[in-house]
Amino acid sequence: YLEVFRNRSLPKTREEFETRATLLQLFRELEHFIQIKVDFYNRYSDKNSKRRNATSKVMKLAFNSRSN
Repeated sequence: YLEVFRNRSLPKTREEFETRATLLQLFRELEHFIQIKVDFYNRYSDKNSKRRNATSKVMKLAFNSRSN
Protein backbone atom coordinates (compact mmCIF):
# COMPACT_ATOMS: atom_id res chain seq x y z
CA TYR A 1 0.00 0.00 0.00
CA LEU A 2 2.92 2.34 0.59
CA GLU A 3 3.94 2.13 -3.06
CA VAL A 4 0.45 3.19 -4.08
CA PHE A 5 0.83 6.37 -2.03
CA ARG A 6 4.29 7.04 -3.43
CA ASN A 7 3.19 6.61 -7.03
CA ARG A 8 0.20 8.96 -6.81
CA SER A 9 0.50 12.63 -7.60
CA LEU A 10 0.96 15.00 -4.71
CA PRO A 11 -2.18 16.24 -2.96
CA LYS A 12 -3.56 19.49 -4.34
CA THR A 13 -5.25 20.73 -1.17
CA ARG A 14 -4.65 20.56 2.54
CA GLU A 15 -7.84 18.52 2.94
CA GLU A 16 -6.59 15.93 0.43
CA PHE A 17 -3.23 15.81 2.23
CA GLU A 18 -4.88 15.25 5.61
CA THR A 19 -7.16 12.57 4.15
CA ARG A 20 -4.24 10.67 2.67
CA ALA A 21 -2.25 10.98 5.89
CA THR A 22 -5.17 9.63 7.89
CA LEU A 23 -5.66 6.76 5.46
CA LEU A 24 -1.97 5.84 5.57
CA GLN A 25 -2.00 5.86 9.37
CA LEU A 26 -5.12 3.68 9.36
CA PHE A 27 -3.39 1.15 7.09
CA ARG A 28 -0.35 1.05 9.36
CA GLU A 29 -2.46 0.58 12.48
CA LEU A 30 -4.51 -2.12 10.80
CA GLU A 31 -1.36 -3.95 9.75
CA HIS A 32 -0.05 -3.73 13.32
CA PHE A 33 -3.36 -4.99 14.73
CA ILE A 34 -3.37 -7.96 12.37
CA GLN A 35 0.19 -8.81 13.33
CA ILE A 36 -0.77 -8.72 17.02
CA LYS A 37 -3.67 -11.08 16.30
CA VAL A 38 -1.42 -13.49 14.41
CA ASP A 39 1.15 -13.43 17.21
CA PHE A 40 -1.57 -14.04 19.79
CA TYR A 41 -3.00 -16.90 17.76
CA ASN A 42 0.41 -18.48 17.32
CA ARG A 43 1.17 -18.22 21.01
CA TYR A 44 -2.13 -19.40 22.49
CA SER A 45 -3.62 -21.73 19.91
CA ASP A 46 -3.20 -25.46 20.14
CA LYS A 47 0.25 -26.63 19.14
CA ASN A 48 -0.83 -27.68 15.65
CA SER A 49 2.10 -26.32 13.64
CA LYS A 50 0.34 -26.82 10.30
CA ARG A 51 -2.32 -24.30 11.27
CA ARG A 52 0.25 -21.80 12.52
CA ASN A 53 2.27 -22.13 9.34
CA ALA A 54 -0.84 -21.71 7.21
CA THR A 55 -1.77 -18.53 9.08
CA SER A 56 1.72 -17.12 8.65
CA LYS A 57 1.64 -17.86 4.94
CA VAL A 58 -1.73 -16.14 4.57
CA MET A 59 -0.47 -13.06 6.40
CA LYS A 60 2.67 -12.89 4.26
CA LEU A 61 0.60 -13.16 1.10
CA ALA A 62 -1.80 -10.46 2.30
CA PHE A 63 0.98 -8.00 3.16
CA ASN A 64 2.99 -8.75 0.02
CA SER A 65 -0.01 -8.19 -2.25
CA ARG A 66 -0.65 -4.80 -0.66
CA SER A 67 2.89 -3.58 -1.19
CA ASN A 68 2.84 -4.51 -4.91
